[in-house]
Amino acid sequence: EDCPLIGCSDGFEALTGYSRSEILGRNCRFLNEGLMMDLTTRKALWKSVHHGTEFIGLLHNRRKTGEVFMNFLRMTTMSLRGKRYIVGVQADVSNEYIDMSNPAHMEKLRNLAQ
Repeated sequence: EDCPLIGCSDGFEALTGYSRSEILGRNCRFLNEGLMMDLTTRKALWKSVHHGTEFIGLLHNRRKTGEVFMNFLRMTTMSLRGKRYIVGVQADVSNEYIDMSNPAHMEKLRNLAQ
């Protein structure tokens, strides 16, 4: 399955500029179409989706307007009535200094995405 979006928050609409009707049923890859993603991040995302592990990382995404922003994404899985769902929480961190190897920065990011 291609992991279609089945729900989104008002905040997701505001962040991306897309309406629910434009988002639902699509895979969120449309947000980074045409943008570079390093191999380590790509592998970590794949592992999260296919093995149910948590993903925490930074992605370049594109708003509906075409504007590129730095997106902090935290993904985790949950089970409900025997089905597995992926839940993602995002934040625009374009204007933040992020050091993914710094535990204090990572804690700040985790708090942003709760």
